[in-house]
Amino acid sequence: MLNTGISTALGLGLGYLGVRLAKPVEHLRRHTVVAIALGNLGNLPLVIVSSLASSSASILHGIPPERAEDLAVSYVVLGLLIPCIAHATIGPGAAQVPVRINVLVNAMRLVLLPLLGLTLVMGAYTARLFEAPDPIYLLVLLIQNTAPTAIMVHTMASVQNNRPEEVSTILFWGYMAGILVIPLWLTLFLYAVKVTYRDTN
Repeated sequence: MLNTGISTALGLGLGYLGVRLAKPVEHLRRHTVVAIALGNLGNLPLVIVSSLASSSASILHGIPPERAEDLAVSYVVLGLLIPCIAHATIGPGAAQVPVRINVLVNAMRLVLLPLLGLTLVMGAYTARLFEAPDPIYLLVLLIQNTAPTAIMVHTMASVQNNRPEEVSTILFWGYMAGILVIPLWLTLFLYAVKVTYRDTN
């Protein structure tokens, strides 16, 4: 819970900074901040961790295969409750969102925020400010800072009839960029967890 709050606070800060730098038109300012601040913290991390838990037990400090399998099933069940990337299949839509805004949102959400998250989580863990019950716990904390913009941002825009087409375009390019960027972060996160995790049992 604390990690989610910190991630959102960092995202808000980056969002406001991004708006000052990119100077989007008035009606895109709030959407830009929210798109950077709110990540898909529910389903995407669960789906990713479930596949890693079942296939990477040796990478994750020798979690017993049966325990990894149990964790994987739990994560998959939870991850399937809410469709994760159904929005990306719609396409970018007809709305005109400046390229600089899409680049800004993706750079902040998928590059800078994960880097800050990695520094904070692993720094706090190394300084023994908290203990992790298992390597997957650390991995989840790291992945939470790496997810693309939450689908609920589009839902909120639609309910309020507040330019949902532009939000749809921002989400589309965010998830397309995520396909390329998230595997790179996962590789780094797995390495960081493997090198840093200390078994307290």
